[in-house]
Amino acid sequence: MNKNTMIEFIDKKIVYLSIIGWMGLGIFLIFFIIIKHNPYDFTVTYNYWDASHNWIIGKALSKTGATGGFLYLPQSAILQIPFALLPFRLAQIMWMILNISLLALSCLYIVKLWKNIPKNILYFFVSVITIALSYDSLRNGQMNIILTVLIVFVAYNLAHNRYKTCIILSILGTALKPQMIIPLLLVVGVYPKRCIFTAIIGMIILFLFPFLCQHPDYVIGQYKNTLTVLAGAQNLGYEIPWADFFGMLKLFGMNISQIWVYIFSFVSGVVIYIGCLVFFRNRLIIGSMLTMTLAVAFILLFSGRTEMNTYCMIGPFMGILIFSSIYINAGRSRWVYFFASLVCWFFIFASHSICGKNIMPWTAPLAFTIFIVYTMIYLMPKINVEDFESKYFISG
Repeated sequence: MNKNTMIEFIDKKIVYLSIIGWMGLGIFLIFFIIIKHNPYDFTVTYNYWDASHNWIIGKALSKTGATGGFLYLPQSAILQIPFALLPFRLAQIMWMILNISLLALSCLYIVKLWKNIPKNILYFFVSVITIALSYDSLRNGQMNIILTVLIVFVAYNLAHNRYKTCIILSILGTALKPQMIIPLLLVVGVYPKRCIFTAIIGMIILFLFPFLCQHPDYVIGQYKNTLTVLAGAQNLGYEIPWADFFGMLKLFGMNISQIWVYIFSFVSGVVIYIGCLVFFRNRLIIGSMLTMTLAVAFILLFSGRTEMNTYCMIGPFMGILIFSSIYINAGRSRWVYFFASLVCWFFIFASHSICGKNIMPWTAPLAFTIFIVYTMIYLMPKINVEDFESKYFISG
């Protein structure tokens, strides 16, 4: 059996491992929900659904001055009312099924863009990388999973020139969690003529939507309360080391004033925008992936209050970039990139084990920063080759 025949054989069989892996994960986590003594252990979903109940009865969605709880827009509470009306354990199970199904589907869709690569092996690899980084968020029912899915679908639709769909998905994500404004701004900035009108109309609808569901005075009060809570959360993100770039520097003894944090974050955002505009705009498919990868990078490293569980958002993109590097280049450098990136992934995945539970894991932002910089340096000369997209990707 020659090499190509063996790869084809493995590609046909490994699809069953992927299915077993996703279904096994779902069954295990659903069983975990059923058997745990206290249904409120190992979950944050009660924060979401308590806010939904509060919206229905006209109470404050979140407490001003709280360091945790409901740190989202009122729209998020409204959209989760169907889950809030279910018995709590049943709601957790339904939410878990939705999250795992959508995450598995998003990995499949991003894999579908590639050609001349064994797709089932690629899907298995992307699934392993993604599940490892997503397990804690899935178990806790965190909104990070839905954001991950939406960002992947934005990348997929961007690769097919479906700009209105990208804007709709980004606005839906913003309604669920404010961090999704970053991919929205990046897509609009890179493709302004195609996106700006849809984005403006969408944001107006997003803003007005709560007024259809509650008294105007209550809605305005919740908007004000949300701004206060988010501002307080952002300040806490500066005062306490989190798993972001500045939290890492703080743990290393480099205390940067808050104004310089804002300036550096703004400059980083501008650099990412210019990079996407100059290098990725004319590379339809790989450009869409790298644009969303950099959007996630900004969220993780510079948006503040990054938790370890938030790193699930890079899983699908990290998996596909690491594996595809074997096929993009025939030289020795592909294996250097492949193993170096796997090391970075490991230091993100195992950061709590390396650093301990009592300290914010600095290995995650450090390893992720190295991965992003190395990926850009490694891929830039390759994606600018004229036939790169026609050789590796299915035309949109």
